[in-house]
Amino acid sequence: MVLKMKPTKSSAPVSNLHKEKFCVYHKKGAGKRMPRYLLKCGCCDENLEIYYDEEGLEINGVNGSIEDWREILLPLLRIEKKGAGFAAK
Repeated sequence: MVLKMKPTKSSAPVSNLHKEKFCVYHKKGAGKRMPRYLLKCGCCDENLEIYYDEEGLEINGVNGSIEDWREILLPLLRIEKKGAGFAAK
């Protein structure tokens, strides 16, 4: 039995979504405000905010240490830790 679903934004394959380039903006920290990167999709209103400082990152409201984010993101980017540095797989 094969279930067929209508493609929607949430169920469509990732490779078919957001083929446009994204824009990257950077704001420096000032006073109590942390510096941030803003990544915006080129074809829709979706965006991703990354606030950072010496101790950690906040990505779309989720706080974590830099080491925690490395554990999550580096394997997704196919980068592995080798000794004191990093290398592509």
